[in-house]
Amino acid sequence: MPQLIAAFRNGNWMQLSEAEEIADKLESYLIEILESAPPSDDLDSIRGTIESMAADDVSKTVVAALVDAINYEIEQTPVYVQEFDAETELQDHAERLQKLATWACIDASSAIRSVNARLKKLRDENIEAEGASFPTNVERERNHFDDESLKHLFEGLLQGE
Repeated sequence: MPQLIAAFRNGNWMQLSEAEEIADKLESYLIEILESAPPSDDLDSIRGTIESMAADDVSKTVVAALVDAINYEIEQTPVYVQEFDAETELQDHAERLQKLATWACIDASSAIRSVNARLKKLRDENIEAEGASFPTNVERERNHFDDESLKHLFEGLLQGE
């Protein structure tokens, strides 16, 4: 969406008399999206797009909304990471958070600690699950059925014949 906004602002749609108004409306929609707490991968995609554009292609309001969304994502990390059950997902999330925080000049150390705590919990759970095997070398008492035992077992049925 930031590229589309830039296209309207830079005159790529000059044939439309309302190009500037369309760009303004698109920006307001982008800000609404950012205010709705999109996931970190979407934030990173938007960040990357804005970072690759000229400074005046999107307004400072959009950049501020992106910074606010990144800050919210970092603050909510202790809650969000509870939804992750795979180590690779958590590692990717931590890398994304670090990249977003660096771009937005925000301290992400507490968020990274939350990710690492979740990683440790998952690893501990995996170790416990692996360790919960049944012993294989335990002597078992065997029941031996001979003909006489089988006869007594079915004696009630045989008497009814």
